[in-house]
Amino acid sequence: MFAIALSIVAPSHAEDALPAGATAATTYTLEAADSRLYVLVKYDRDALIAGHDHVVVAQQFDGSVTWNPADPSACDVRISFPVTALAVDPGSSRSWEGLEGATSDGDKSSIAKNLQGKSQLHAAMFPRIAFTSKSCKRSGAGFEVTGSLGIHGVDAPVTALMRIEADADGFSAKGRFSASHSKWSMDPFTAMFGSLRNDDTLEFVVDVNGHAAR
Repeated sequence: MFAIALSIVAPSHAEDALPAGATAATTYTLEAADSRLYVLVKYDRDALIAGHDHVVVAQQFDGSVTWNPADPSACDVRISFPVTALAVDPGSSRSWEGLEGATSDGDKSSIAKNLQGKSQLHAAMFPRIAFTSKSCKRSGAGFEVTGSLGIHGVDAPVTALMRIEADADGFSAKGRFSASHSKWSMDPFTAMFGSLRNDDTLEFVVDVNGHAAR
């Protein structure tokens, strides 16, 4: 099954992320075509039947970030997309996680159908996934971003550490974190009376880029 949690980390020296002389907040529009927003769904290694790991990618999303390098606490991060924008192992996405082999079109379709079904994301009732930040603060070489992630009708608090770089023209943020299905009142996908099932832990990956809104 699928789920999500967000984070944000800065370069080895946090001050390197600050544009020289920048003091004002800038709003950036995130570009889905130049970003990677996905979750790694692993099969349960303790199940009787071995399955396959999959990369579930949000192929389109709406997102914006307001960032003030002089005052990270003034951040405002918003990302949302319809559940139907999620694709299973599209293009070369499996290589992002070093996964071998390919997933057939038939299996992709079947997995996507299960993902959107009532026992998982229930897209018909809960059609969107959305994250809204609540606070950002410097943490070591990175930035902790705390916010609310809405999945399956549940707005759950999440916190993550990410690498952030920003200047007058562009913004980038990279990070990954883990969360369990139960955070959003869900259970891992199972089949064949539980002999085949997904792992409870989901790994979320955020690698987004954007440009200053004009």
